[in-house]
Amino acid sequence: GGRASLAALTHPSSGRQLRLLVAFVLLHNFKPSEPFLVEWLTTTDGGAPGMSTRDVYARLFPVFTYSRVPSLAAIALASGAFGPKASVVLGAACALTTVVITASCRRSFAALAASQATVALSFASHHALLGLVFSTVDPATHPAAAHATKAATMASCALSALCGQAMRSWMNAPLFGLFVTSAIAQAAAVVAAAALDA
Repeated sequence: GGRASLAALTHPSSGRQLRLLVAFVLLHNFKPSEPFLVEWLTTTDGGAPGMSTRDVYARLFPVFTYSRVPSLAAIALASGAFGPKASVVLGAACALTTVVITASCRRSFAALAASQATVALSFASHHALLGLVFSTVDPATHPAAAHATKAATMASCALSALCGQAMRSWMNAPLFGLFVTSAIAQAAAVVAAAALDA
């Protein structure tokens, strides 16, 4: 529960690592632009036509679906060869790359298709994160560490969705501004991932 997680965060031997893991998870899952992805891809901008909704669902999103299994295999091989931290850093870099491509190349189907492959790698790296948790924190704190990282994931997803809605509905922020916010969070996640113990 909550008390065990707080105790684990201050554990003398692995508290620092768990705090970094929680910070990484909070940043990595903070993407206020995500609920507005289809709107961003299909919105006209200065007369330039966006993708059709049909193209987004029938042509673009299937790239992500078909990339999932190869991405899982790639992350498994990378984790076995270089350790789980390398896969976590790779996944964080892929998440940042995905946001940057989506924000800057929305008129290029090839670039957007590549972004679906990078997001598949990012998703696959979540499995390596669990391996990193269990290999670098004290075994006595494993249940609390798993609870803390899962709670951070859920909290970050909820907060990013609320933030995106607030920016869009109450602050009238442009869609591009949401992607910039997501990119900043993903860049910070890369830094947090790099700081983790291997």
